[in-house]
Amino acid sequence: MTKLEVVSTCVIKSQKSIEKKIELTPWDPQVLTLDPNQKGLLFRKPNPKELAKSSSEIIVNHLKISLSKTLNCFPLLAGRLVARKNIDDDTLSFFVDCKNEGAEFAHAIALDLNVADILEQTYVPKIENIAQLKAKANSEYGNNIVCISSLQALLAHLWQSVIRCRFSTNAAEITYRSCIYLKDILEMPCILSTSQPPLRRYWSMISWVKKSKMLKKSGVFANSLIASSSPRFNVYNNDFGWGRPVAVRSGAGNKHEGIITIFCGAEEGSMDIQPQTLRAMGQDTKFMAAVTKIHDIV
Repeated sequence: MTKLEVVSTCVIKSQKSIEKKIELTPWDPQVLTLDPNQKGLLFRKPNPKELAKSSSEIIVNHLKISLSKTLNCFPLLAGRLVARKNIDDDTLSFFVDCKNEGAEFAHAIALDLNVADILEQTYVPKIENIAQLKAKANSEYGNNIVCISSLQALLAHLWQSVIRCRFSTNAAEITYRSCIYLKDILEMPCILSTSQPPLRRYWSMISWVKKSKMLKKSGVFANSLIASSSPRFNVYNNDFGWGRPVAVRSGAGNKHEGIITIFCGAEEGSMDIQPQTLRAMGQDTKFMAAVTKIHDIV
């Protein structure tokens, strides 16, 4: 493992004095026991001529100023989580207290780490194969109203393949979770009107709010396949004057077998998927038939 040397740490505060209390929704306390989101952008070092103009100290100070300006717009990032006990019903309420107490900024270096070490091989499905999956899905399940997208077809294919490879001898109920912003695309009346008891039980909003409880990692990740993030997040357009990022990566938080993290590709038309959950699928003939390009033999 690469040795990491912490050069300095400090607390960055907003340039504005902001005091605000943000109450949590019934959904928020459920995920307090899970790890926070950890996303990072990787940039190459400036060329020698540019590096001569901007020392490491100047670059770090520039980042600190940028973070301070960001806190002007997002005071939540420097807030503190507060638990309040309600004496009348012996319950706990949570809120985020934003008093500009600051966010930690760490400057660290890894001298023996190269960009190539981070840009390890990732699995990138071929566009032609994804097009075939989409066409097959729409021919079987699509209609004049519903059109299955490329991403939906790919995730459904991964879902089926992972279940075959991981749960072939397990008779327990398997859950598929999509941790993607779905507010604008979910048809709630359609879901709530379904006659299938499992779906009605899961989407019963009134019952869920009344019986809200904190999630446990063991319960979230057991017998589950989870798709998080989304290719709609245009992460490669974050240009701070150093050019486009060469990669986006996620940290160690919430890394468990069965999680697929989806980012848009560095180049348009591609998609990078974390390979951890795909290792066992190399021997799956149905999966490999869909993701392998077959060359005609002349």
